[in-house]
Amino acid sequence: MSKRKRVLDWKQTLFFWRGELVHPEGTMCASNKFTWNGSWVGCGVGEEEPRIDDFNASKTKFEYKLDFLTDVDFSNLMQLVNIVGKTSGTYLLDNGDGRQAYCDLCQDVILDCIGGDTFVAAKGDTEFGSFVSFGKIEDCGGKRFLTLARRYISKGDCRLSLATPKDVFSHCRDKIGETELGAVSFFNCLPYRLAEKLKK
Repeated sequence: MSKRKRVLDWKQTLFFWRGELVHPEGTMCASNKFTWNGSWVGCGVGEEEPRIDDFNASKTKFEYKLDFLTDVDFSNLMQLVNIVGKTSGTYLLDNGDGRQAYCDLCQDVILDCIGGDTFVAAKGDTEFGSFVSFGKIEDCGGKRFLTLARRYISKGDCRLSLATPKDVFSHCRDKIGETELGAVSFFNCLPYRLAEKLKK
């Protein structure tokens, strides 16, 4: 398991959330409701992305529900186009008094495809501030895993103008378009600071 460094500004940390998407009846049938349970790991500037062992060892778990506006069939990821929904649930966080359960004030999501891969973008708020997220759904031995990287946004960052998950998705899609998909991590779409103005 890789070691994680502590950073002075916690918003420098990119928070990776990884969990399995499960149908409420334990099947791969289409549904508009799924559970997304797993763990999250913080990754400092310049650190490598967390590995599966890091998520397995993490004690900061989360239990979420995903509610979509339409039925979703995760058996065919390439057909997931412009699917919108919301999340709800709790996650564990240690703010110095031991691990306690917290919840987002809100988190809206959108699923869409880029180059044959299914990506997810999100925009939400917590008591700690606003955040944007970007990630990917993967087929792991017949199971569907969603990894979302959450970036908390400081005041003055122009990404605060990204009002919806669709805005976040468009921004990240444009960033991915600047390089080949396999050349660099798609999580580079969410740098710590973003100085340039967003194009509308």
